[in-house]
Order: sequence, then C-alpha cells, then structure tokens
Amino acid sequence: MKIPEEKITEAYVRLIDLADKEIIIISNNLGEMSNLQVMEALREKANARASLVEHYTKGEDLAVHGRYSDAIKELKMAEKIIVNPCKFSSDVLNFLGVLYNNLGFCHLKIGNFSEAKAYLEKSRENALNAVFTNNNLGETYEALGQTESAIRAYQRELAINPKHPTAKQSLEKLLIKN
Repeated sequence: MKIPEEKITEAYVRLIDLADKEIIIISNNLGEMSNLQVMEALREKANARASLVEHYTKGEDLAVHGRYSDAIKELKMAEKIIVNPCKFSSDVLNFLGVLYNNLGFCHLKIGNFSEAKAYLEKSRENALNAVFTNNNLGETYEALGQTESAIRAYQRELAINPKHPTAKQSLEKLLIKN
C-alpha cells in the first residue's frame, strides 16, 4: 500500500504545476474575463488543491493505520475533486494512478475484491508503471480465483520492481501450483 514518498511528492508537484499552468491560461484570457472573475477562478483552484491534498493525505494516513473503510471515504473525496474537469486539467494521470491504487488497496484489505479490482485496473490505466499497483492487482486476482491474471500482474510488477519480495514470492507460489 505504502507508495514511496518521492512518488507522492512527484504527484503533488505535478498537480501544482498543472494548476499553475491553468492559472496562466486564465490570466492570458483577461480580455474575456473581469479581474473579479479571474480572482474567483484562482481562489477556486487554490481551494480545490488544498482540499485535494487534505483528503488524500488524511486517507493515506488512515490506511497506514489500518482504518481502511475511513480511508476509502477520504480517498473518494479526493477522487471527486480531481476528476471534476472544472478543477484540474486532464493531465493528472500519475496522481490518479496513485489515488486509485490506494483505493484499490483499501478495498482489497476489507475484502471488497470486485471494487479493489476496478480501482486497481483504473490505476494501471492511468499510471502504467506505478509501483505496487500490479502487486495489489495480483493479490486481488488471487482472491477472486483468477490465477492466470494474477500471474501476469505479478510479472508486470517484477518488470517494474524486480526486487519486490511479495510479488516474487506470490509469483513463485502460483507457478508451482500450475
């Protein structure tokens, strides 16, 4: 579950950069907007960023402490903020990948395997090389009895992170069974 701190920081920096680019675009359209409208748009974006970070970090903290159902609620709040096209541009795929991975992991931990699968597959779509997503997906496929899919997921994880001990052990165990 725990995403490396540098990946989270990288995602936050990317979000802030994207919001800043949107601010520049708004500022460039001053001829079409009043100063009051620009200020309101900037305030809305700043509030959305702050709210996103708040819900995401709270959700991650709850998950780290094993409070998965509470974590899901916070992470879903972050998801609602980030997928709203009025708040952020569509180029936040890496952050969405991390967010969906965390949601999938929490659902996996509480036994909601179909929800876990849906979020983890979304994570992989948004961030193909996200560390841990394929391992979490492998665990989910195993829980659902989808052995071949689990093997492929573990193999993808090891292609990204060759020293991942859980993926390596899980893959070896599945290959011995088959």
